[in-house]
Amino acid sequence: MKPWQTRPSRGTAVDHPKVRALAAGPDPGTAPQLHRDDGRVFVHYSRTRLYLLRDAWEALRKPDDVLVQRIAPQDGGKPFTIALTRAELERTFGEVRDTRSWDDVRCYHFPKLPPAVEAFRVVVRQAVRRAEAPRTSPTPTDPIGDDPVHAWAAEWAGRTGGTAESAGYLASVSAWRDVWRPQEVRVLLVAESHVAEAPGDAGIAVTVPGLPQLPTAFCRLVYCLGYGESGLCRPGPESNAGTRQYWDIFGAIAGGPYARQPRKRDSTLEERLRWKLDVLEWLRDHGVWLVDACVAGVYVPGGGRAASGHTYERMVRDSFTRHVWPMVADEPIQQTWIIGAGVHRALAGHPALRTARTIIQPQGDRASPGRHAQELAGLVRAVRPLVPARKKKPGGGR
Repeated sequence: MKPWQTRPSRGTAVDHPKVRALAAGPDPGTAPQLHRDDGRVFVHYSRTRLYLLRDAWEALRKPDDVLVQRIAPQDGGKPFTIALTRAELERTFGEVRDTRSWDDVRCYHFPKLPPAVEAFRVVVRQAVRRAEAPRTSPTPTDPIGDDPVHAWAAEWAGRTGGTAESAGYLASVSAWRDVWRPQEVRVLLVAESHVAEAPGDAGIAVTVPGLPQLPTAFCRLVYCLGYGESGLCRPGPESNAGTRQYWDIFGAIAGGPYARQPRKRDSTLEERLRWKLDVLEWLRDHGVWLVDACVAGVYVPGGGRAASGHTYERMVRDSFTRHVWPMVADEPIQQTWIIGAGVHRALAGHPALRTARTIIQPQGDRASPGRHAQELAGLVRAVRPLVPARKKKPGGGR
């Protein structure tokens, strides 16, 4: 019998004030957040099932450091939190480190909750929220030293001789992508659309009229409505052409009579914004989400790459394995599409992408005229049973 099939004694960390404060607080999101309290490390994240992340586990350096995971079941069950020290993890779930999943995709998840989980449940009552939380000194995640994405990007910038993007910029990339994340991801697009931070980007604010709930920090990502639309930005960014090719891919998948992004010479900012919002909402409502294989911007403003050749491929593959795939591994994905031959080469043979299909980017037509349009049409035909085409003009209702 596996240790997780038994019922061990009650966990030693479940009543710790910091654990209770985290359990009573907001959902931390799927990326591990690192906190420190009284000399101990607490790694906090949320998933829909028991989902052990190798990066989170390895961030626990001492036996009494604590993994805190919120489990929010997809079936609508009430979310709850578990907490295990590193020693308890090793004793109860240590065998997962011998699995192929642990080596290939750096995680292991359980389709059903094992019995051992009950020993590590955190009980949070209303009285605990009032009494315990204020006594716990606030220890927010360190946006520079402790954020795992920024730390990873900084490490690779050192290897390639480049400049790491700021933690704030990477956070804005994540915020804009997350705001368009579907409730359930059914069609996953894996690309390299994120362009690296340029000098001055940190001081730019994005304002979309009538939508104050959207992020306001500017970044060079297709999901950021200020990228390519300087009229929404204050001050205006330098070299803000945007990535029209990704909008055309989004538009083709959403379909309908206006399946291509309106060109600036033929449209107003208001018309383009209405079209973009309609497309993004349609894709989100039908389970389509684009992620970048590399969490750091490989492309730099004005052209060029931060890395190339085998270094680029190692960088992209490492990012996808450590940070990207764990975000979506428990989603009900029915189709995965890789956009770009370079991303395809970097991820070739990855165990999470065995059934993925690839289309080249529009610029690939220089070597093979017409190939992108042909492959994009194939993508649209394949996803149409999952993503019906829009029927009405953007802004006219549905």
